[in-house]
Amino acid sequence: MNDKYHLTEEQNLSFIKNNLILIIYNSARLEGINTTYPDTKTILDGVNVPSLKLDEINCILNLRDAWNYVLTNIDSKINLEFICKVNSYVSRNESLEWGVLRNGKVGINGVDYIPDIPIKEEVVNNINKILEKKILQKKQSI
Repeated sequence: MNDKYHLTEEQNLSFIKNNLILIIYNSARLEGINTTYPDTKTILDGVNVPSLKLDEINCILNLRDAWNYVLTNIDSKINLEFICKVNSYVSRNESLEWGVLRNGKVGINGVDYIPDIPIKEEVVNNINKILEKKILQKKQSI
């Protein structure tokens, strides 16, 4: 019995390319942007949508740019540097710094708790090791 959820790289790429507008639309909705699928498609076609704010349009374009980067660099090694680069596209002009790990205190909206997690080179190396291990395990299961 074939696993219908086990797609080849070519099938995955085809799926993403055929559903990219829907993926970006759903991601924008998760970000709290009150857009419609047709509005999202219009923005991605390069036309302004007057019912959306400029920062909402920019968020949709940032998501597009992040996906374009991922698809263009599909054979790149997935490590923290790659993930930070994707983040630089997603969060461009949306946060104080983009494409880098936070190095100060962070807060969680709605609670008083402030995590005390310093980012050090050792933590970055551990993240890269975990990613490499997971990717290797995934490749071996194919």
